[in-house]
Amino acid sequence: MNMSLEHKQSFQVYSFRTGVWIDVIWKMNPPRSSFAAASYRGRKWVIGEAIGPIGNREAVNTVVVFNPTPGQWCDSIEMRYRRHSLCAAVLEDGLYAVGGMCDDAGRIGTESHFSSFDVETKMWTVLAKPLGQHVAW
Repeated sequence: MNMSLEHKQSFQVYSFRTGVWIDVIWKMNPPRSSFAAASYRGRKWVIGEAIGPIGNREAVNTVVVFNPTPGQWCDSIEMRYRRHSLCAAVLEDGLYAVGGMCDDAGRIGTESHFSSFDVETKMWTVLAKPLGQHVAW
């Protein structure tokens, strides 16, 4: 997950084989911040993000997917709820999004749902209701 407040056009990937973090430039357009990232089914998923100036950012519900074979970003897939500063995880054959905020004021609301993504239907499903005042970082 990108924890900096500046917008990025790249992020780092950890190689378990070499034990080294690698800077990968995938030319995200537009640059993004406060997103969650996961590697799932051979693709890189960038989930949620914050837009706007620091101190007055709002979350969006977009998910963009990078396919490294042709080196291209795929169309975005919308989440049910908008969020930034969330956490993404891959467990067995599932992609999950947890926590997050909707703006810089720290309002959490419905964005703190625990959701899973179904690759076949391209739909997000809420698995658990809000976690209270917790944010996944």
